[in-house]
Amino acid sequence: MPNKIRRLAEERVKAETVKRTIPLTPEEMQQKLFELEVHQVELEMQNDELHRTQAELQTVRAKYFDLYDLAPIGYITLNDNGLILEANLYIANLLGVNRSSLINQQIIRFIHNEDRDIYYLHRKQIINSNNMLSCELRLASEGPATSWVSLQSSSVHDVGGTVVHRVTISDISERKQTEYIRSTIENTIQHDLRSPAANAVSITKLLLTESNITDKQKGLLISMRNSGQKMLDTLNSSLELFKVESGQYHGKHSSIDCLALVFEISHSLNDVSRHNLANIDVLMNNTTPLSTMNCFCTGNVTMLRASLYNLITKRIGGCSRGKSRCEFRFGEGMPHRDTK
Repeated sequence: MPNKIRRLAEERVKAETVKRTIPLTPEEMQQKLFELEVHQVELEMQNDELHRTQAELQTVRAKYFDLYDLAPIGYITLNDNGLILEANLYIANLLGVNRSSLINQQIIRFIHNEDRDIYYLHRKQIINSNNMLSCELRLASEGPATSWVSLQSSSVHDVGGTVVHRVTISDISERKQTEYIRSTIENTIQHDLRSPAANAVSITKLLLTESNITDKQKGLLISMRNSGQKMLDTLNSSLELFKVESGQYHGKHSSIDCLALVFEISHSLNDVSRHNLANIDVLMNNTTPLSTMNCFCTGNVTMLRASLYNLITKRIGGCSRGKSRCEFRFGEGMPHRDTK
């Protein structure tokens, strides 16, 4: 390039020399020399500015690489027909392909067959909207595995005025796996565990109405009923916790006698705890509370019973020798627990 510019400059100077018929005076030659020197300085200054601009462009390019190519989410740019114009390294690694092989490919090629209708609807909504829209679907990589992703898309005009679609892609496979496991556990609790437990409680209650059972049989049936009820309460509490985590819980709170609840749990556990050489005593302000005393709070009785039951049984399990204390302070807000 420099040689070509010099050749063109020489040809231009020769052409100007041919046109000049009158010799220059010494004053004119001095003026021309001065103009040449000024022009040379201008060229040097322009050259320095060009170098500075190139250095700034390299810095911007490096920042662009960090922000775009090394981003923890995928970035792609699509034309109005769904053709991939740009893609960063994240999406290429997610699909298991080279980034260069993504360019000028239809995005639909990398979407799971069963989810392509979801993408077509998403794309139609993008074209008819000025807002950022989202959807969740599966990508089909080069290998056998598929990835669940969340797409956030919007339509914009590029520097040339052409409509393009900017899409960010986030991998949500882990969240989907967690949701699947949670759903499986929830279905197992609801159908395989809760129903048999409820039937067992109902049967023991029915047997307790019989008049020809002995006191020993009655005691066993009461123990079975209480154990089954505790299991049922724990299962119901687990189902409600799943609803809380998923934002679907709409349970009603009621007034609960916390002291009576602690007594109920301690009485049901005393027989079991003796096998571990432990005994449960309930104290209120370091003294044994009277049966007429109470301590009310507001909450969900099933969840509170299950929480207290789990806390106390865990404390019993860790009590091998000596004394252990598990203190609960009920006040505004949630119950507070101290263990010693």
